[in-house]
Amino acid sequence: MTTNDVMPNELVSGLGKAASETRGLPLEGVVVLDTTTVIGGPLMSALLADFGARIIKIESPGRGDDGRKLGKSGKSMYWRFMARNKECVTCNLRTEEGQRLFRKLAAKADVVLTSVRPGVMQKWGLGYDALSAINPRIIMLQLSGYGQDGPYAQKPGYGALAEAMSGLVYMTGDPAGPPALPGAPIADPMASAMGALAILLALRQRDREGPSGRGQQIDLSLYGPMLYIMGSYLTEYSATGHYPIRGEQLGKRILRDVARAKDGAWVVFSVISGTLIGRVDRLLRDRGYSLPGDGQYLPETPTENYLALGACLKEWIATLDRKSALEELDKAGIPSAPIYSVADVFSDPHFASREDFVAVDDPEIGPMKMPRAPFRLSRAQVGVRHPGKPLGADNERIYSEFLGLDPAELARLQSDGVI
Repeated sequence: MTTNDVMPNELVSGLGKAASETRGLPLEGVVVLDTTTVIGGPLMSALLADFGARIIKIESPGRGDDGRKLGKSGKSMYWRFMARNKECVTCNLRTEEGQRLFRKLAAKADVVLTSVRPGVMQKWGLGYDALSAINPRIIMLQLSGYGQDGPYAQKPGYGALAEAMSGLVYMTGDPAGPPALPGAPIADPMASAMGALAILLALRQRDREGPSGRGQQIDLSLYGPMLYIMGSYLTEYSATGHYPIRGEQLGKRILRDVARAKDGAWVVFSVISGTLIGRVDRLLRDRGYSLPGDGQYLPETPTENYLALGACLKEWIATLDRKSALEELDKAGIPSAPIYSVADVFSDPHFASREDFVAVDDPEIGPMKMPRAPFRLSRAQVGVRHPGKPLGADNERIYSEFLGLDPAELARLQSDGVI
């Protein structure tokens, strides 16, 4: 057992025996060509790589992925996380020889991931029709800001734009202030999770058809998953014409807000059922707060009662330090949690007990920790085999061993700037 194993047998009581009976990683044998950049595509392929897919990361020679440049002193933690468990090769897809080389790789692959603007892969002779003519089993996922067609298809797309256009940003922030972007990307990780699921569905459909099973195209936009997670609000508006204003949650009939404790630390509470709201009411009345109504919170209860209840809860939390407030809320059965900084995350005992971070030794930087894969399979030991590699680190392995190119051709491709 090495420090790079995400799920040692002793990790969780009850999972040890199952983990020892693992039959290997679930996606072992699946070959993915990843040409994506930024966040959504790389995170998608990282998730697949965590569970055993062979990810061949394609980058431009001499330049590499822009993610390599993020961070201090050119030592990108983004890259080390996003490119973990991947094999890194260079290939200039803008040249005819680079395109020829890519087609050879695609002939032996299961999945191709792209994030260029719609039409670019077709222009290079690397669209789905061209690749499926070579390899009918190929699955091609095309990630873009607005999808492969429609009036916005050629516009540049980024996560913040998708978050804004979904309605999420409009309803985020203080009611008296401007709309607020989330503090970390949401649209890209959502697209990565949805994309990984779509790939598994396409693989499942193909493989159920046997050796003659065909692959297919997957059209994934950044905004599509955001509309999906905003689905209840959009559905409600379509039926009733109502939508939440900024800071409002379902007409304030749930208590979902942040509060500052006496010591300056922050707390979040999320009380969404009548039973739980009744617990808040009792807690506050027991502590001398005067609240409107009879303690019953029903659909016909005036909005003002909910607003008063939420305001009193925040006022009470402000009289205690965060630790005490959370203890009191827990005793009352009121869902709450501390609001952590990134630094706080590493000191949480629950995360530590579940080993939610894996130790990785980077050849250049030394030891670091990364979040493990976001879920566990009882019969699969999942690990971070290595952090993101240097540019072109696996050229020889992929082009010589995987494709069978001889050393002379490999040297020529390198001298010509193809790889």
